[in-house]
Parts: sequence; C-alpha cells; structure tokens
Amino acid sequence: MKQKTGNKSNGSIPPLPLLPEEIILTILMLLPARTLHKKMIYVCKQWYNIIRDPIFINKHLKRSRTCLLMKSHQLESKSVFIMEKGEKGFGFEEIRFPTTKIVHPTSCDGLILFNDKKRLINTLYVLNPVTRQHVSLPRLDWSQLEFGFSCCLTKSSVGGDYKVVCRWHVSCNLMIVTVGKSNAWRSISTKTLRSDDQKILLTDMIAVDGFVHWVNWWKPLHVVTLEVDSESLSRSPLPEELKKDRCFFKTTGNFLSALTEQPCNGLLWDVWRFLDCKKGVWTKLYNIKFEPQRHMPHIVLGANKKIRLYPIGWVDNGDVLILACWLEETLKDSIAYNVKTGEATTIVMKSTSYLFRKMLSVHVNSLVNLLGI
Repeated sequence: MKQKTGNKSNGSIPPLPLLPEEIILTILMLLPARTLHKKMIYVCKQWYNIIRDPIFINKHLKRSRTCLLMKSHQLESKSVFIMEKGEKGFGFEEIRFPTTKIVHPTSCDGLILFNDKKRLINTLYVLNPVTRQHVSLPRLDWSQLEFGFSCCLTKSSVGGDYKVVCRWHVSCNLMIVTVGKSNAWRSISTKTLRSDDQKILLTDMIAVDGFVHWVNWWKPLHVVTLEVDSESLSRSPLPEELKKDRCFFKTTGNFLSALTEQPCNGLLWDVWRFLDCKKGVWTKLYNIKFEPQRHMPHIVLGANKKIRLYPIGWVDNGDVLILACWLEETLKDSIAYNVKTGEATTIVMKSTSYLFRKMLSVHVNSLVNLLGI
C-alpha cells in the first residue's frame, strides 16, 4: 500500500524532505549537546540513531567549545555553576545534582565527578548533566576519610576509559579506579618520589589529557606528573621563567598552562604551555599586555591605585582567559580576554566570591554515554 502524501488542500502536514545523511550530520554537529538530547533526538528514528552513535558523540565533543565549571560560594551546596560564552556575552547556568550536598566537583569530557557529603562521604559519583546519567564508584576506605581527600577525573589516552584519581590529605597515598569497570580502588606507589616531591602531592590536582599534575604553587620549582595509563609518577623541573611567586598553573582542557606576571604594575603576562610531560619541555605561547582603558573600562583608576589581576581559568578551547580584577583591596567585575584577538569583555556577576574557590574546572557540555562505558 502506498503512503498517502499530505497536501495543503486537506490541511495535512507535508512529509519532511529526504536529506542526504551527510547534510543531516553537518546540521546536527552544529547544535548544542543539550538541544540534541532534549529535542533533536525525538525527531525521527534516523536522528535518534545518529545522535546516539559513539562516533558522532566523539566528533561532537571535539568541536564543542569549553566553559568553566564553578562551585557555589556556599561551603556546601547541591548545585554548581557553568559559565559559558553565548551570543550576548557570558552567562551562568546552575546545575542541580540528584544529591543533597556536594563537594569536590571536577569535570572531564562533560562528565562531572563529585561526592555527596550528606549521604555517604566515601561514595563518589560521575554525572553527565546533559543526559542526567550517573554512576557510583566503589566506596573509599572509611579509615582514611576523617583526614580528608581530593580527587579528579581524567581520560585514558590509550583505551579511552575514564579514570578517577584520589589522594589522601595526610598520607599522600594515591588511589585509582576505572569508571564503570573496576570494582575496587588500586593503590599507586609513591616510593619513586623523594620526600619533598611527596609533599607536592598535597597541592591541587590538575588533570588533563590522561595526566595528573601537581605544582608547588607558593614556590614552584618542578612538576610532579602521574601518567594514568602506566600509573607511574615522574618529576620534571620548571624553566627559570616559571619559578616565580606570581605564577599560576591552569588547564585549558587540552594542556597544562602557566601564566606568569611580569614586574610591570601587574599588566604584563606571559602564557606558557607544558609541551612534553615526559621530557619536561615548556614553550611560550603568548605575551599579554593589559591596557586598563581598553580592556578594563569598568574600573575607574584613582591616584596611586594599583590593579591586580588573578587568572581564574580558560574557556572557549583555550582562546579566552578569565581574570578577576582587584583595585587595591576591592574586587571588581572579571574580564574575559581573547589571547588571539586581544579583545576583552567585562563579565558582570551578582557575586564573584565563589570564583576564588579552588573547585574550578574546565567543562564542556557533551553527550558522552556513561552507561555505555
């Protein structure tokens, strides 16, 4: 039996035109992950299969623009904020978690790692806030929890598995688990490190591209790196240019960066990239010169008043640097500086205090299927 074709005379809706799959893929690739999951996936079976295809999900992830994941200024909260660049500037989106009080949120490929302090502090979860899929990890050792711990989420560069690295605050012991595959945590030996290197493990964990880095930020001399695939630790010295008090280490999402302030009223900065983790090779990417009247018009300078800038994080795939502006002891609105064009925009926020919490992470909205790991 032939399918009846609708026409305008009887008021029925005409059928959708048949498009080549290449054109459909191009169109869907341009849409945000949230739009694909909430709307486009229900258009037809063909679109459903395309959007659920792991190959499409991976390609869409690679072309998506990164944003910044920030913990609320409240010490304990059940939500985080995503700061993302839109058509009308930067906006904030609140993501509420299916828990009561969260701590330690970090992100990788659109997946957020967190633990619920109210329910079971020794249980960690991984959540995709777009699809709302979440899985729990094996429970941690209760005997170590009273001293506190930190954790991060990263992706294996070999097998593509997602791995969680946990560090105890007192003993500096490291544990690792593979999301969705391991039933127990494995210990990572730190015996290869010297005693002063082990103390560096107490600093913030910076996860990027299958590696976890630690840097002694108050006196940076070298970087301690964990390669998650081999579960081996290494130590590499920093260049003399990075051994400064005003040196900030941030991930762009693709690599570890170092931002150093030059002694010129805090308005000259250098941006470096950690090029080779195994050889300890760094390369300078950009020289930034901030001009108050051009880049920070919202700040009214007075006599003998000094501007201090503090890098917060990278967005837009490492093209835009977010910085907090201080005028003497007063916190002003932040700025978003494009390192490629030299243009800057002001970010107006109701409260900027939560920007200075250490729980910041580069994030990207994605369709990564947690249940298919």
